[in-house]
Amino acid sequence: SRKTLLSEYDSAYVGALEAERGALALDEYARLAEAAERGEVSGTLAEARLPEGAWPHIHRVWIGRMVKDVQTGKLVRWAIDARRAAG
Repeated sequence: SRKTLLSEYDSAYVGALEAERGALALDEYARLAEAAERGEVSGTLAEARLPEGAWPHIHRVWIGRMVKDVQTGKLVRWAIDARRAAG
């Protein structure tokens, strides 16, 4: 299905990014997610040495990780909330 193909593509895309620069840590994802909420994801991607168009792929991969692992989801939400409070 189209959804399966998109998921496979996203996983391969993020996998290639992580192979080049190292794993995308939970805190990095939270930083990108919070920046996306503010409409500032482009600058945050650049600071993290990630390509301009990487956010949708990263976001979908992390949504999948959070769905599969409830604890990861809780930690991500906590990290994003902490960034909002600090901002």
